[in-house]
Amino acid sequence: MRLKERFRKVLDLDAPPESVARGAAIGAAIAVTPTVGVQTVLALLLCRLFRSSKVAGVAMTLALNPIGWIPPGPWIIADYYVGATLTGGDYAETSRIKEAFKSDEEGFWTRSFAVVKKLLTLGKELLFPILVGSAVLAVAAGLLSYHITLRSARRKEKGCG
Repeated sequence: MRLKERFRKVLDLDAPPESVARGAAIGAAIAVTPTVGVQTVLALLLCRLFRSSKVAGVAMTLALNPIGWIPPGPWIIADYYVGATLTGGDYAETSRIKEAFKSDEEGFWTRSFAVVKKLLTLGKELLFPILVGSAVLAVAAGLLSYHITLRSARRKEKGCG
């Protein structure tokens, strides 16, 4: 199913537009963070905490998740570039991040834990920019997703979409 089709299904949810938009924002924000293997669980927890559409949150996380698994993990590379720009990191270090995504492990969970283990060995000089960048990108993805989804859901509710 293509991203546009998934987005339309989210808009078809029988929930208030604000709840759907909050859920989509949470899912998008989680998807761009280095929370490999637990993104869906985090989306569910945060959607429950903020009384948002859990279906929209999980759908957005899953829709954006495959992008993050294209080796070497473009979301983490983007997180690092943004964080390195803000913290003065060295762009040449991305080869170490890309190396962390190389895994011969079979199965989603085994591979996820192997990648997380490698990421944690990168050291604070790489992890700090990744965390700073992921925070910035999560806020940006969440805000953008919220406004697009809210506008689209309200139009659909009025029968204009």
